[in-house]
Amino acid sequence: MAEYLIRRATHDDVAALAHIGRTTFIETFGHLYPPRDLEVFLPQAYGLASTRDSLSSPGSAAWLVEQESQVVGFATVGLCTLPHPEVGTESFELKRFYLLKTQQNSGIGGRLFRLVMD
Repeated sequence: MAEYLIRRATHDDVAALAHIGRTTFIETFGHLYPPRDLEVFLPQAYGLASTRDSLSSPGSAAWLVEQESQVVGFATVGLCTLPHPEVGTESFELKRFYLLKTQQNSGIGGRLFRLVMD
């Protein structure tokens, strides 16, 4: 079995991050939405500009999971935007956490989670 590499995403990874975001979203949720809705949503959520903006945002970070030089998953964190009285300026939340279906139940999700939460 090939080894996994988990690494912090950089600005050079914007295209790869946008691609794995679109791919995993469609794979996980695509069947729930009409094609027209996906055509509108995906560029907003996983387009190059929105991915670049998200990665550049203060307090945001992303990690990529690679297997055999192919991106197979990712996680993003950012400042917490939940409307809760205990949320402060130093509060963060896990925003996105996705793996391709072929990578699920491989144990890599647990490794990614622990790394991101450290």
